[in-house]
Amino acid sequence: MVARHDGPVEITLSEGPGGLTVKFGTEGEREFTWRWIKDHGEDPQSVDRETGQRLVDTFAIHPNLQASDARVEGANLVVEWADGAPATSVAIDTLAQASGVFTAPDERQLWTAVTAPDPVPVAFAELARSDETLGQALGHLLRDGFTVVDGLPNDLDSTRALIDRLGGVRNSVFGDIWSVVSGSGQHADSAYASIGLEPHTDGTYSYEGPGFQVLHFTQTGDSGGESELVDGMAVCQQLRELNPAYVKTLATVEVPARYVEPGVELVARRPALRFNHLGRFSQISFNNYDRTPLWLPPAEMDAFYEAYLALHELVMQPSNRFVRRLDEGEALIFDNWRLLHGRTAFTGERRFQGGYLNQEDVQSRRLTLGRAKAG
Repeated sequence: MVARHDGPVEITLSEGPGGLTVKFGTEGEREFTWRWIKDHGEDPQSVDRETGQRLVDTFAIHPNLQASDARVEGANLVVEWADGAPATSVAIDTLAQASGVFTAPDERQLWTAVTAPDPVPVAFAELARSDETLGQALGHLLRDGFTVVDGLPNDLDSTRALIDRLGGVRNSVFGDIWSVVSGSGQHADSAYASIGLEPHTDGTYSYEGPGFQVLHFTQTGDSGGESELVDGMAVCQQLRELNPAYVKTLATVEVPARYVEPGVELVARRPALRFNHLGRFSQISFNNYDRTPLWLPPAEMDAFYEAYLALHELVMQPSNRFVRRLDEGEALIFDNWRLLHGRTAFTGERRFQGGYLNQEDVQSRRLTLGRAKAG
């Protein structure tokens, strides 16, 4: 029996000439070739204990490798080899996860304007001091796609400290930590104007768009300038219910985008919707401001326009748009792969500071906090 988060699972092994069938109780069964098992060993001969890097020479494994014995020892599968090579050990959990028998539940909770959580702001001083508070804030961020921190001093060092606490800053064409002053013309971007901006994602002109974004408001203007958020994951689900063909089109067609200013020209193409190997929603990339010419044969172009317009219509529906005015000293943190963000037009001078983070850096901070707590 092997203990898992959802209870013990009985493992049954059935050997064949080419490999092993593992039955994970009532959850299903998977076949693993002897070569696959050898290649994925987790014993000291297969994995460096200090670095976690693989030691197995994948390219030297004979395709007709044979086993002399296979058994379950505790939480591991142990295989003895007919050629006398050292036994290979692989965690049952690795077998289950790698083959998709067990997958972690998706912690993300979809929302609309009606069901969107209005987060109680987390105090910056507490977030900086307490790993428990940081863990809770990251949990809310990954569950809802956004959270709010307040009590930040109006300086760049505080913005940097917040971003470093969450995972670390990502450099971009705007620098590492940037300061936006409306009307300044610092960069050739509509973020520096006072017009309203439709909900969009940042960095569609980058092959790996920014994972998360922090907007730290230091001056909110005279009127207007409310922040808007749309859950792209929820919109994707609505689009699938409306017409699955739209989702297929937007997951296939690579949409080009570009950012240009003196000395800079960034160009990239990627689909508006992406899904991971499990078919789960992974990323939305939607920014019509930065989109550049896309040509397809007429029938395919018409299908793209139909799907793209349907996506835009859902994004613009008031029922999908969560609106919140941020006060001075507050920071909005959100998942740029999941949420679209925009703002209403405003009057007066508006100032905010911010920066980007990579997806993997935020995930790393969450995982390491969890391990530290468990240890």
